[in-house]
Parts: sequence; structure tokens; C-alpha cells
Amino acid sequence: MDNTKKISIWDQFWISCTKPSQYKKLIGVSKGKIVIFVLLVTLIMTLFGTVMDLVGLNVSIGGVDNFIENRLPKFQLKNGALTADDDMDFTVAGTRIIMDTKKKTIPESEFNNETVMEIYFSNTQMVSENHAIGQKLTINFADYKDVVVSNATLLKYVPIIYFLAILTICLSFVFTLIGYLLFAVFMAWLANWSFKLRKLKVPFGAVFQIALYARVPCMLIGTIGSLIGFSFFASTIWWCISYIATYELILFAFREPKKI
Repeated sequence: MDNTKKISIWDQFWISCTKPSQYKKLIGVSKGKIVIFVLLVTLIMTLFGTVMDLVGLNVSIGGVDNFIENRLPKFQLKNGALTADDDMDFTVAGTRIIMDTKKKTIPESEFNNETVMEIYFSNTQMVSENHAIGQKLTINFADYKDVVVSNATLLKYVPIIYFLAILTICLSFVFTLIGYLLFAVFMAWLANWSFKLRKLKVPFGAVFQIALYARVPCMLIGTIGSLIGFSFFASTIWWCISYIATYELILFAFREPKKI
């Protein structure tokens, strides 16, 4: 009997995470099981990533409605200027949100780089800075003089906010899946090229299948690390480590046993 028929979805996940020396056992697993495995891994990454972030954010603020009504200072954006009854400074889900409408502009010294992202509202600007990827965005309220926004305005859009949250989860699943597959294709091509240089005949399909399994450990570590709040796992350094580790796991799976 083909031993691959005995390998369950759980076996695939367990071996991919803890037993790279047994990766070769996974070659030949039916396409149906591989598809289910890939979709399951993508779902887990989405749950640990986007879903947990959104749920944690919603719980921490006591729900969107409650946050707008009771925790968000009374504010109004009108005629290109933002005014508010009180200042605001809190951190949630790795993002620091500050509002100080007494300031006309936002000096660079206000950003402390201690969180993954910071969003700052002043009287005339909104500036967001993602420290993990070094991206900065500035919005000048003077460009939106015809826009009027207040707490009451935000409350009207709560259903849309929840809809966007669901849409974000769905898109996150799709993009995670696409990224997972493209990463595996690239690593399989890289490993297969290495095999050809060493004149080893290994079918690309087998290498790609192993790449799907070899990708899982780093995906899981990176997603959980980001969930906990470590910005390192969104950095270029981590991506480099992830590439190298996945590549080495693929090569390890096809290594020839030492002759005694």
C-alpha cells in the first residue's frame, strides 16, 4: 500500500514544522490533500494575523461604537482644521495613535519609534509612519476644506467599518495564499537551479511540493511574532532569514545520505 495515503493533513503540518528530515515522505501525497493543506495553512496564518489583530483591536477599545461615543474625544474636522475637546495618546495592536490639535504641525521629534506604527493628528495634518517598513504618509486637512467630520459622522459609518473589516479578512486570505504560492515557486526554482548545477535530477514538481512544506515554519513564526508585537518580524532582516531558512530546508530534504 502507498504510505502517502496514510499521511493526514495533521501529519503534513506536523512534519512540515518539526521534522524536515522526513519531508521526502510527503512527496506523492495526493493533490487533494496538498490543496487542503495549503488552504488550511493560509487560513491559520490569516486567523493568527489579520483576524486576531482585528478582534484584539475591537476588544481593547470596547467595540467601535463605544470607542467613538465614550473614549474618543469630541472632535470636528471643518474648513480644513481639526479641533478637539481633549488630547489623545494610546497604543493598540502595535499602533500608537496621538491627537493634539493645539499643534499646527507635527515635529519629527514626536515620533518615538517604540511601536510598529504611529498615527498623529494635529490641527492641520494627519501623519502616519510605519517604522517596520520605513513608510511615511502625510495628509494636509487644508486639501479637504469641504469635508466635515465629527463623532456623529463616524457613528453613521460603523456598519461600513465592520464590512471593511470582513473585506480585509477576505483579502488578507487571498493575498496570503498568493504570496505563499509565489514564494514557494520562487524557492523551488532557486533550489532546482542549485540541483542542476550539481547535476542532480530532481523533478520540479517534487521540489515545489517540498517548498510548500518548508515555507510553513517561517510563516508561522513570523505571523505569531508579529501578532505578539515584535516589529522585527516585519523587517527586511526577517525576510532574508526566512528566505535562507526555507531554501536550506528544501536542500536538506533532498540531501543524499552519507555513505559509510
